[in-house]
Amino acid sequence: SEVLDLAAMPPVRTRFGLDDDALELVGDWVRRSGVRWGLDAEARAPYHLTGVRQNTWQAGLDRLLVGAAMDEDGLRTVGLALPLDDVESNDVDLAGRFAELVDRLGLAVASLRREQTLTAWVDALVQAVDDLTDVPPQDDWQVSEARRQLAAALDAAGDRAEVVRLRLSDARALLAHRLRGRPTRANFRTGHLTMCTMVPMRSVPHRVVCLLGLDD
Repeated sequence: SEVLDLAAMPPVRTRFGLDDDALELVGDWVRRSGVRWGLDAEARAPYHLTGVRQNTWQAGLDRLLVGAAMDEDGLRTVGLALPLDDVESNDVDLAGRFAELVDRLGLAVASLRREQTLTAWVDALVQAVDDLTDVPPQDDWQVSEARRQLAAALDAAGDRAEVVRLRLSDARALLAHRLRGRPTRANFRTGHLTMCTMVPMRSVPHRVVCLLGLDD
């Protein structure tokens, strides 16, 4: 479910060309191929289950991609992969795009799992953003702002960025403040619904004002 939720995020959908119908079909493939947890058998090492590759994403994608080339009549297998039935020829491109998404996700997870310097963390995060996301031209500022905040974290660390090694939890704590959402100026009188705090409510040029949360 975490991988499918990631695939449904707008920047990832844009990067891999996934519309609502494609995501619904991918979800059906995932359920029928038996994917449960773990990108591959190696991802199960912390649970001492590296010898069990069944029900991983790798095993499910093997079934999907073999199913794009042959059907499951006669229960013929390729290696350990039983072809997933009913993968239509016009869905081969979608299967390839989704397999590429999971493959790139695996590379990103591997680069973000190890203990490394802040410089290496920033490089890995920038690479993950480039590999997994894309935005329309009008939203390019989001990518630029993310890069700017990561560069600012490096500048603030100074020489320590190349020396001190950080775990995932350390990097997360260090970058959480910089990458969190920020309030923007309320655009009043645009003809749209405006959500804001009580602070700018001294002079409100609206015909209707709704107060939420008074019971708190």
